[in-house]
Amino acid sequence: MSIDGESLSNKNIRRISMDKFYALVTGIESAFKELYEVLPKVIDDVVAESITR
Repeated sequence: MSIDGESLSNKNIRRISMDKFYALVTGIESAFKELYEVLPKVIDDVVAESITR
């Protein structure tokens, strides 16, 4: 793994895909997919709310 071009190594750090990470953290196998599907609506709602303020 590298950060800002510098190679780093730590036996306690592993690479994991976002879908697997969200499944691990939430216990819901499809958590990342569900987030991905609802995110456009959430963004639209936030933008609309900021416009009305």
